[in-house]
Amino acid sequence: MLYLGAVMHDLGLTERFGGEQRFEVDGADAARAFVLKHGLSDEKAEIVWDAIALHTS
Repeated sequence: MLYLGAVMHDLGLTERFGGEQRFEVDGADAARAFVLKHGLSDEKAEIVWDAIALHTS
């Protein structure tokens, strides 16, 4: 989960995944969707989301 959070951290800075929210939240949303699509559990997807979206909080 740490690796995925680190690798996907800046997704929200890209044109494809950037949106109206803070870039961390946009990136976390994209990362959660990706890991769920590739078979991770909801619990693990939430850990990845938290690691990206909340690391500065």
